[in-house]
Amino acid sequence: MRGDSRREEFDLTDADRSTITWQKLYDHYKARLDTMREYNDREHDPTVTSMVRGQIKEIKRFLDFNVPEEDKRR
Repeated sequence: MRGDSRREEFDLTDADRSTITWQKLYDHYKARLDTMREYNDREHDPTVTSMVRGQIKEIKRFLDFNVPEEDKRR
């Protein structure tokens, strides 16, 4: 999938991950993920469900930047 190949082109350094800004973003999106998962557990039409699942997937990909690339290869 094209989106996955782009992941290799961008990564955060340990210094990036240690910033207050990154921690604020990470905390915000962790909370957002919980909210979206709760929302997804409710009854929705298929279109809304698909949209919510797509948003969840993107949030998870964003949060995945918190894990160093070398740790993902193990």
